[in-house]
Amino acid sequence: MDSAFSDFLSDLELLTDTPSEFQRYIYQKWNELQVESNIHSERTDTQVTQKNLKYIFPYLFLIKSPFDLSGMYEAIEIIQDFFHNRQNRKLLIYGDRDADGICSSSILFLFLRDKMGVLEDHIKVMVPDVEDKYGITREVANRILAETPDVLITLDNGSSNKDSFDYIKSVHPNLKIIIIDHHSIPEDKENYPAVNSFINPCMLPHNDSRRNMCTSGLAYLFAYAITYSFTEEYNKTVLIRADSDYFIKNGVSVSGDQYDKIFDSGYSEGEGHSFLKLWNEECAQNLRLLKVDLFLQKYPSALTMIEKFFIYQNIKMKKIHYKIKPYLPMAAIGTIADSMLLTDDNRILVSEGLSVLNDDKSGLTYGIKELLKVMDLSGTAINEVDLAFSLGPAINAAGRMGQAKLALNTLIHKDPLECARHAFLLKEENEKRKALSRSSLLLLEDAIKSQPHQSVVVGYHADIHRGISGIVASKLAEKYEKPALVLVNDGQYLRGSVRSYQNENVLQIITELSSWFVQFGGHIQAAGFSLEHEKKDDFIKKFIDKSGELLQNKSKRSGNIQDFPVIEIRDCDLYPSLWKELQIFAPYGNGNPRPRLLIEPTAAMSYKTMGKDKNHARIAFSGIKNTLIEAVWFNFGKEIHNLQEFELLKIIAEPQINYFRGIEKYQLRIVEIKGSETA
Repeated sequence: MDSAFSDFLSDLELLTDTPSEFQRYIYQKWNELQVESNIHSERTDTQVTQKNLKYIFPYLFLIKSPFDLSGMYEAIEIIQDFFHNRQNRKLLIYGDRDADGICSSSILFLFLRDKMGVLEDHIKVMVPDVEDKYGITREVANRILAETPDVLITLDNGSSNKDSFDYIKSVHPNLKIIIIDHHSIPEDKENYPAVNSFINPCMLPHNDSRRNMCTSGLAYLFAYAITYSFTEEYNKTVLIRADSDYFIKNGVSVSGDQYDKIFDSGYSEGEGHSFLKLWNEECAQNLRLLKVDLFLQKYPSALTMIEKFFIYQNIKMKKIHYKIKPYLPMAAIGTIADSMLLTDDNRILVSEGLSVLNDDKSGLTYGIKELLKVMDLSGTAINEVDLAFSLGPAINAAGRMGQAKLALNTLIHKDPLECARHAFLLKEENEKRKALSRSSLLLLEDAIKSQPHQSVVVGYHADIHRGISGIVASKLAEKYEKPALVLVNDGQYLRGSVRSYQNENVLQIITELSSWFVQFGGHIQAAGFSLEHEKKDDFIKKFIDKSGELLQNKSKRSGNIQDFPVIEIRDCDLYPSLWKELQIFAPYGNGNPRPRLLIEPTAAMSYKTMGKDKNHARIAFSGIKNTLIEAVWFNFGKEIHNLQEFELLKIIAEPQINYFRGIEKYQLRIVEIKGSETA
């Protein structure tokens, strides 16, 4: 463990009154993973300390200022000008078809309409039609121009479409264009789109964790930045006198010697205000900040003075957070659906988004409320699993099936009844997508089983629906525990979708093969491309070779965070409190894997198949004081009968809390069952 945290486990009383040994063990394992993952990413000790702070306290006021994102000030200026002239201006949002694109488009549309008061006659959202390729193509550009907007915001696309934006500007030179995206950017800045504002976290330094943010998270930060720009604090420079002088503007360090306000970091007020006094007064009223302060007293390097002051400003500006709070769930859904790392600011967005879903249902947007009802989640405790396997896929499915407008209308309609109608249709599209995914996996099954041992899975079939190639690739990656590529027929070209299994850098593979493609793009966990049909066989061979070359040392090259080590535990120690203890470290996901337990049941086990195709199982055995322990085993391969041949069984499982109709149910999700054959 890193020396800076050698005695950190003794401080877990900040989390609970009586931290258990299990909690200590879990945190220790998590910390080891975080430190290990940073060995090759040039993080400083201070940054590692900050990771621990945000991991334990995923509070919204700890999120970084958005004003050091390149293009933010230019975007704010455009929105300010549009707002002050909104009666005779038109703003157009063009978002991608997936959950991240739909959620980010909904965040900005709802914010501009409902919070800034822009009439719907002056704001419009467009999403891809059925035949549209990814990004701002020439066809999309012409549809945008036909709307004659004064301001264009593209979301979750546009980073690699310089030619299209040049064309748009040649036709409409006065159009103000903002790109907000998180996909890969051209290596040469000369190839960046020539627009008024280009916001993409890929332009941040490599050791900045916000490079892992998706567009939904960026859209939420943009809404925050817009709201902040209407306050008296905007663009005011603050001088803080401490060990040295710090000049801060909008939460970011700036150079110069001019300032509007002055604070002394100690108790002395001197020329200005005592920041320490104000901080302590706020700690006395805010339990969350008090917990953070106790942490900082022991680990002061966890926050710089600039960050600490911005946190104080965030807390004091409650009205800003209140205004945009309803959009946190959509930022959380987009982050989970796009498989972003659940560390640092992403972890905060998802954690706080879940809090809004569970603790402040009265403040939810109509669309989210109705979607929860249709997906049978209304009135239940919602967690990251619901975002990953229910809400996210439902929104994703519409775009994949050529019905992106359906998902958009579900989230942004003014009429609750229309939101409900669209949500119901959305669920139907999701069921169609599920059926297509199942049939597509069956089409690929024989070909994949016959593949030689290799570091990736590759699948192609002419009958696979082009819209679900990414979903099928994700399922193959999960099933075979390695990155997966799926190729489908996309008319003139083949469409390729690549998905990682454990945060492998699949974009790097695609980038190094870029000469093969008509177009390509993506991010670390997911990438896509278009390929000429006649190149298919040769490309697959090249892709397999390049993947083997780049992935053989994946943990060193990508800072990949592996699963927790399996924790051995006796069945008699499976107390209900154990499940509650694990909730402290939620939300779980990419970058924060759920702990796995190794259990050797001492009592007899019962088995029962379930599911439409009987390919899932429910297993039960007795735990402490004859308490029944239930476990579910998904996609067990219909091999339950083989378990009867084993006398001693060991279960590797993840503890999960299942909420159904307001009732909590503690269960295990089986990952693997091992046994020793009887003599």
